[in-house]
Amino acid sequence: MILPLNGWLRRLLPNSLQGWQVDLRIGLICAAVSIVLAAPPLWIYRDPGLSGRMIDLMAQAVDPLRRDLQEPILYHRIIVPLFNHLIGFRGLAVAVPGIAASAICLVITSRIIRTAVGSANYAFRCCLALSMTMFIVEGTSFWMAPDSVSHLFVLLAVLPELAGPGLVVTASIALLNDERALFSLAFLPLLAAFLPTAGPQNAGPHPDAANPDEQRPWRRATEKGLGLAIGILVWVLVRTSLQAGWIGDGFNRPEHYQAVQTAFGAIEPLDGWPVWMANVWASFKWVWIAPVIAAVHTASTLASPNRINQPQARGASVIFLSSALTIAIVVITLFNGDVWRSVAFVFPAIILAQIHLYRLSPQPASRLASVIALAMLATPVLYFGSNLILQVFPPLPFVLLRTFAPLQHPLIQLIRTWI
Repeated sequence: MILPLNGWLRRLLPNSLQGWQVDLRIGLICAAVSIVLAAPPLWIYRDPGLSGRMIDLMAQAVDPLRRDLQEPILYHRIIVPLFNHLIGFRGLAVAVPGIAASAICLVITSRIIRTAVGSANYAFRCCLALSMTMFIVEGTSFWMAPDSVSHLFVLLAVLPELAGPGLVVTASIALLNDERALFSLAFLPLLAAFLPTAGPQNAGPHPDAANPDEQRPWRRATEKGLGLAIGILVWVLVRTSLQAGWIGDGFNRPEHYQAVQTAFGAIEPLDGWPVWMANVWASFKWVWIAPVIAAVHTASTLASPNRINQPQARGASVIFLSSALTIAIVVITLFNGDVWRSVAFVFPAIILAQIHLYRLSPQPASRLASVIALAMLATPVLYFGSNLILQVFPPLPFVLLRTFAPLQHPLIQLIRTWI
């Protein structure tokens, strides 16, 4: 199946496409695949009362500072409500920012991978696999939780073109949309040290990708780190202002944080160990193979430092730090609900691993990316509720049947029960 895929990709991404045109086509195609194969549960959104958080998002669109929400944790997360309020999105339209952000995330991810390795085909394979993970599906199908807006602003902060005040703004916006963006932003200095300083105007490699040592990578990492630190300070100031009543009416600390503290003290996942482990896997499913292979190779590389050159040593060091950071963040999710959502914020580690594997050996990396993409397409996007109750995002045809078909037909009853 991989050989026909290569020919199909050559027709899909002709050499006439240049620069962002390539990434736009890759991103939009992958976003469409995601929506078709892991569609939003429209039967729930037709009755927003079935989802308390959806009702809250609609209420915040009218007044971003209202303090009578069913889920007080949203009081701190004002970016999407403020955007919806200013643009005029009401009702189900409040989901538009999250859906659009997921599609743009795929465009920027393609840009990052393509400019780092010089292969549009490889970028497409990676993005196709990522389109079937919670990194993307959270925004396109789980409308009551627009985490993808935070993902988007983290990716904008990764772009080499963004620095100084722009970096501060993007980092603080990502955090004000969801504080777990701090997980993603922690990878920012590593990405700055690992990526070329500017992107090419076509699908070919950038000179920096061949010799990134000349661009002082750790200096770039330090600059990104300083911008990130200032962005965090801005976030803390705004967050404190909201809770203290300096912006709008003040409010008490949401009970959710107390539950997290209790779980932390007990060293026990909120939904138990089996559910936690299953949801860690479900967040990226087979895409986890890439960072695992990269980590294993890095361990063997660092065990023989005399056999590698300076760029290889730096790449191995970045992957080692990325792997350690990923493990630390995954452990932190022990004490949080919606583990599949929280783990999705380590997506920068996935991107780093995909780039690293291609730089090590392009052909094996491309074959691996194809296998992972096909495996992701062949298995549904899912997560697990309490007591390991399986929750699946079904394909669009099933969703349409479940939502609009007459209830009387036995087949429709069976489908409605199954999904």
